[in-house]
Amino acid sequence: MMDQLEQLLQQRLDLASSELAEAQAQLNNLQSKVDSLARRVEAFSRALDEERGEDSGTVMEQITSPEQAPVSTDNKSQMVRDLVAENSQFGTTIKDIRAAFTKANVSFHPNYPYALVRRLKKNGSVRELRGKLYPGKTGAASE
Repeated sequence: MMDQLEQLLQQRLDLASSELAEAQAQLNNLQSKVDSLARRVEAFSRALDEERGEDSGTVMEQITSPEQAPVSTDNKSQMVRDLVAENSQFGTTIKDIRAAFTKANVSFHPNYPYALVRRLKKNGSVRELRGKLYPGKTGAASE
């Protein structure tokens, strides 16, 4: 009797586990699609604002454009902060950051995302939980 109950529970556990794995895979696919669409909407919005001559919150990028090195670092850092903020519900991985850089045609060294994340974690802009990045608490030195 106990063996039958144990087998039944094991079968249900296996079924529930496979359904969970399938649902998580679907969620990941949908999340990457949402992220991609959000980046496209943001890019088109910025392009439209520039075409109209409106400020889209990137005035500092336009003012400091003669200095290429600091701007590109700030842009990459801001890209990561924006990406982490957009995905604050599910978290962001290094793989997501690499994909965002690649999609935006941003050149980077393969180790750069790790160094950038380490810097952002150090200054409190992001925090890491279970391998995923989430927005940091601004002004909190406890993390």
